[in-house]
Amino acid sequence: MIGPLVEPRSHGGDPADAFHLVIPSIPGFGFSGPTRESGWNVKRVARAWAELMRRPGYNRYGAQGGDWGAGISRALAEVDREHMCGVHLNYLHTVPTDGFDPKELFPGGPGQA
Repeated sequence: MIGPLVEPRSHGGDPADAFHLVIPSIPGFGFSGPTRESGWNVKRVARAWAELMRRPGYNRYGAQGGDWGAGISRALAEVDREHMCGVHLNYLHTVPTDGFDPKELFPGGPGQA
């Protein structure tokens, strides 16, 4: 997805549709390596990412997240609401209501629709 977003012409699109992308790594994960201190929870990462966007001068931006990034992107919208213009999530954590029995989804057992 990076190529079409930053260089749409190379993918048959209009150069006017190009985006700047900032793709941070979650502290303690991926390219970030281990953290030196504890406390890197979703809210703290969101505050760090808000600062990451502020320093180069991004006054309006959107965020996308899935898995842990979904929680961080939601928190980012809370901690930096004055600069966020939108959030796209491809993972929504939900908790079943009282009395929900997962067996009701597949009466014949897993794999049986």
